[in-house]
Amino acid sequence: MTPIQFDRLILHPGSPKTGTSGLQNFLFRKRDTLRDLGYLYPMSGIDVESGTAKGHHAIALAIDPNASEPSEHLRAMLEALRAEIAAAPDKTVILSSEEFFHAQRMEIFKHYLQPASCQIYVSLRPQYEVMNANYYTQVTHNRIKNPPEAYFDSMKLGLKFPEIMTVFAQFTHNTDVKLRVFERGSPVRKSPIEDFLTVMGIDLNYDPEDNIVEHPTLPAVATLFLRWLNDVGLSQTDFFEVFQDLHKMRPSLSKQTYTMSPDYMRTVVERFESDNIWLRQNFGDGASKPLFQAPEYPDAELWEQEVGHDLAAVQHKFLKQLCTMAESGKSR
Repeated sequence: MTPIQFDRLILHPGSPKTGTSGLQNFLFRKRDTLRDLGYLYPMSGIDVESGTAKGHHAIALAIDPNASEPSEHLRAMLEALRAEIAAAPDKTVILSSEEFFHAQRMEIFKHYLQPASCQIYVSLRPQYEVMNANYYTQVTHNRIKNPPEAYFDSMKLGLKFPEIMTVFAQFTHNTDVKLRVFERGSPVRKSPIEDFLTVMGIDLNYDPEDNIVEHPTLPAVATLFLRWLNDVGLSQTDFFEVFQDLHKMRPSLSKQTYTMSPDYMRTVVERFESDNIWLRQNFGDGASKPLFQAPEYPDAELWEQEVGHDLAAVQHKFLKQLCTMAESGKSR
């Protein structure tokens, strides 16, 4: 099909666990104000019924890296996007999707979308944090049953930051990649939305209350308890009720968030050290040092006491804690 040609694109490939849904929701809700400022946040491909996570451009997900031709579904979304862009030729187009953070999809997408210039805003989080946070998401959203380290062993094979960053840099002949480091103390970690607006030069007022977060990550023991509920086959309805109750109890639960052990964390840091040096050299300040600061490893002995490798013991201990809390609540 004929490529969609226009002047300027701001592309936000939402890398894992960096506040993408909150940013998309914000841009979606502010789309009329953005239009007045000279930006188009297209409606094409957005599921307006998707609750608090609305704003995600599903065009990327419709791209099948293994297909020789675009599907009719993808063609329809691209033509809808073409029409929106044609109706606002003076606007800078903004697109955001987690599925853009995929080298093969982006290689295909650049043949459909050909802006004269492109800015790509991408924030990267340390790999061990991505793996830990993603395990929580997979347990709670996709109901996986895998023990943590089995999941981590599989996931780390797919974390290829240098490959995807290279594809981003080659999206058009005039592409500027804005790399942000999503780690403790960084501006993007403190406020992903505000950082995006500042870095991309979008003069839009931001109120922290505009950041709608679906839910914070639960502590490690609660996550492992939910994994056990998946394993025993608890229904989706009952699972969601427990999930909601655990969030209400969150202040009284253990504060340890890592299902990943300190020893495993060290192996992840070592595995990706050369990748992270390359990223800093090519997309950061050029220094021959890792992109991310050294981790603050959990105390190994304390982690073993609070979490540990014995999943059955974790489940038993946590269930006992829940029963104690329930009895305490009844006696009040």
